[in-house]
Amino acid sequence: MTGANIPLLAGASSGFGDFPGTDAWEAARVVVGELSVPYLPLLPERGVGASDVGRTAVLLTDFAVEVGPHGHRVAARPGADHKRAAGFLAQDVDALEEVLERDGRSGGAVSVEALGPLSLAVSLELANGHQILSDRGALRDLAASLADGLRSHVAELRRRLRSDVVLRLREPLLEDVLGGAVSTVSGVGTLIALPANAAVELLRPFADIGASGLVVACPLSAPTLAVLRELPGAGVWAAASQLDPEHYDELGWFFEAGRAVGLGLVPEQPQLKPPSVKALLQPALTLVDQLGFPRSTLAAQTHVTCARGFAAKSDAWASRALGLVAKVAAALAEESAG
Repeated sequence: MTGANIPLLAGASSGFGDFPGTDAWEAARVVVGELSVPYLPLLPERGVGASDVGRTAVLLTDFAVEVGPHGHRVAARPGADHKRAAGFLAQDVDALEEVLERDGRSGGAVSVEALGPLSLAVSLELANGHQILSDRGALRDLAASLADGLRSHVAELRRRLRSDVVLRLREPLLEDVLGGAVSTVSGVGTLIALPANAAVELLRPFADIGASGLVVACPLSAPTLAVLRELPGAGVWAAASQLDPEHYDELGWFFEAGRAVGLGLVPEQPQLKPPSVKALLQPALTLVDQLGFPRSTLAAQTHVTCARGFAAKSDAWASRALGLVAKVAAALAEESAG
């Protein structure tokens, strides 16, 4: 996989993360109806197993996980928690497949997400009660298991949805992992920082699991972006609130390298004053203008999403927000043409 796969996301409207409600078919109807690159949503209101940790854990191969007193932990064998999470995933895939086929949208591209191995290793505990991140051997096993599971997941989605699949890997704790800022379970100390070269080694296989593109979402900082640059063909994603001039030059490297750049331009919560498409688009225009790139770069390399997943009970806004995502992506294309 290389930057040559950018056309799948170029100028696209897409999304990720939590979606309100418990109806997988309604969620699929909205994301397929509003977005040029639909995504496989998470519906955490369904309960245990439907969260990002539960969804990602069920993709692991030879690595059973259950829900314990303090969160998710490694188990001896798959149990009721695994079965429940697998059922939710199967339901979500069934719904997306059905709606894509019904609407004649098969054959395009879809986006699927997972927590990355480093952030997942903070959320999962070993039998001794310590996070997997504290055990380098267990961390390597977890990363290999997740890469293997995602390879199978992507292959199944390509077959069933008859679509190209873009992987969105979420590493919200990458900066803390690299900086030695992850608290121990007891909260009285922090785990030893993971060297950048070790992080690259663990993440590199995710650029070669059969997906038609890889975008990594993590906090923007010099250390995290340095890791992302070492992942072959990997794109980057940033919410509008992260588009600080401090990071412009580092983001410019991704444009120069011809990689995908995702922009979370639409707020995930309703605003007192409805935002205009022009106002929502402005951070993207400022970014490329300040970097000295032509505005045509936006349609050639960027895609638009909301800034985060949606809160519970926000059904009306979720549908409207994704409609705004599509309008901002269309306006981005118009600015690029101008």
